[in-house]
Amino acid sequence: MFADNSAAIRRPAATTSTLHWLLLFLASTAAVLPLVLRGPSCGHDFDFHLLSWIETAADWRQGLVYPHWLVSANYGAGEPRFVFYPPLSWFLGAVLGTLAGLLGPHIGWTAAPILLTWIALFAAGCAVYGLARDFASSNSAAIAACLFIANPYLLFVAYERTAYAELLSTALIALLLRFALRTRMAIVPLALIVAGLWLMNAPAAVMGCYTLAFLALLRVLFERSAMPAWRAGLSCVAGTSLAGFYLVPAAYEQRWVQIERAVSEGMRVQDSFLFEHTGQLYHDQVLHIASTITLMLASIGFVAIVAAWRKQQQRRILVTLTTLLAALLFLQLRVSDIAWRMLPRLQFLQFPWRWLVVISIVAAVAVALALAREKLLVAAPVAAIVVAGSLWICTHRFYQQCDVDDSIDGQLSIFHSGAGVEGTDEYTARGADNSEVLQDIPQVRVLTNADAELPAANAGDNPEWISDWAFPTTAKATFKVTAWQPQHRSIQIDAAAPAFAVLTLMDYPAWQVTLNGRLDTDHGHREDGLIALAVPAGRSTIDVRWKNTPDIDWGRLLTALAAVLLLINGIASSRQRRGDSDA
Repeated sequence: MFADNSAAIRRPAATTSTLHWLLLFLASTAAVLPLVLRGPSCGHDFDFHLLSWIETAADWRQGLVYPHWLVSANYGAGEPRFVFYPPLSWFLGAVLGTLAGLLGPHIGWTAAPILLTWIALFAAGCAVYGLARDFASSNSAAIAACLFIANPYLLFVAYERTAYAELLSTALIALLLRFALRTRMAIVPLALIVAGLWLMNAPAAVMGCYTLAFLALLRVLFERSAMPAWRAGLSCVAGTSLAGFYLVPAAYEQRWVQIERAVSEGMRVQDSFLFEHTGQLYHDQVLHIASTITLMLASIGFVAIVAAWRKQQQRRILVTLTTLLAALLFLQLRVSDIAWRMLPRLQFLQFPWRWLVVISIVAAVAVALALAREKLLVAAPVAAIVVAGSLWICTHRFYQQCDVDDSIDGQLSIFHSGAGVEGTDEYTARGADNSEVLQDIPQVRVLTNADAELPAANAGDNPEWISDWAFPTTAKATFKVTAWQPQHRSIQIDAAAPAFAVLTLMDYPAWQVTLNGRLDTDHGHREDGLIALAVPAGRSTIDVRWKNTPDIDWGRLLTALAAVLLLINGIASSRQRRGDSDA
């Protein structure tokens, strides 16, 4: 059975604990200082996240609390991004940008990614500190947590990848390990953590559930009891159900989009095993960095475990860490391909090196266990030098300079102009080719046939719309846009003869389209996926509204049921603990 921290490790004095939190605060602040001085790093996912935050804040100003449709994607035709991308990160980004935006839009959206990065790093450091303190001295845990904040993988995610949702999920992964390794695996805290992971980042949630299952299996072998597996399974089911309001629509509506494009060539697991060579220069460069970090952190973890083992303390946790680290390192190798193919949903991690978030946490705990109390006076200065060196090298190496369009002002300008940006392939409706959506097209075009103005085969992806293209196929008609909001569009058309109204709006089953008060369920199909309706001669009114489909209602019901059951379980567990303490 795993040792309970409260019994095994003496708690630090209040002044010592305060000093530890201060060290974590300083380490997190030092980690984002280059962002404060140079501005946000425009890493791989920076544009994706910033646009989501800006548009969410704009939707809130229009009274739309939980948006589903990102208007700016596909050059104004939109995409159902908020149905599929977990909500916590874009909600937090929008909140930070809105609050800091009270000082001005540029200041607000410049500050938002910096503040979010700091919050993620500080929260991760605190979570790792709590986990390490369960098995090592508080001073050792503080040193290990500071080293964790400065570890190359966390800075790689923060600076080069700017994968903000993954960065925020790091603290939850550390908390999951902490509660999974306690003497009694409490269902409610673990379920809340699993729910938080699903609502923060889907790959992190998959990793979290598999990590919990692996640790539960080890505990079954150690304790010769099925109870850990039972509690871990209930926690995963309850946590996943608690996130049902997001997960049910995201899972059900995958049939309406080309979700398989998320794991296209270069984004597949088999393309990113340790030091794999694909011939794609940029992909291989990023993979080489991730592979180097993998070997570095795994080596540190194993060396620290050996050092801690020689102290003959916490043998059970050391065996657990060793087994977990070995399993995660195995998943980085091509020989593990069969496991990636057989285990459900594991392929959607895309990159095996995403497991570095768990590897880095394991390495940090191992370091805390390896630090002997009598050598802390030597270890602390050495750790300070390592932290400073890692922050200096990694932040400079991984920082990505912004070009004009990627800059805060550039993205704000594009957003307010309404020109829009390229769409996300995996959120494109089935049967549509988002590369054929023209740029700078009007909100509505009235044409003589539904397929008019599609780009030529040799025109390239998303070519500019030229008004002269419309001349041969433009119908004699006038129109007036009476509403053009994120989830409601209304147009009035006066046509001299029957024609086709093409809206700059991607067709999607959640759109309820009415023509002259009658539901239109059979409007024309275009290769670019835009809505095209046949309108009669005379005046016509088109109304398009986002309608919550049944899967959304089912998801909300599942969340409510899970919340009630977890509340009942929490109350019962609390009463049982009080009864045990009274006895």
